[in-house]
Amino acid sequence: MKFKLTVTGNAYRDIESVSLLEELGFTFGNPDRRGDYLYWYIHNRESEIEIDSLEDLIEFQSKVECEIILDGNTIEIYNDYRE
Repeated sequence: MKFKLTVTGNAYRDIESVSLLEELGFTFGNPDRRGDYLYWYIHNRESEIEIDSLEDLIEFQSKVECEIILDGNTIEIYNDYRE
């Protein structure tokens, strides 16, 4: 089953998170220096993913190492604060 994949965050400080999200179909601009830190800002906050079983979902959650939120046919990677 295809799911729309979204992320909570829009700015990332570590290249590992950026690389993982790029593997999942998200794109980023060049890093922007803010003080002592580099930030990568996400360009597209939506992608698609194929999940066919509960085992696939559990494997996906383990891969992203974040909580996930399921809402209909949308999976949100909950990797930042939101209200």
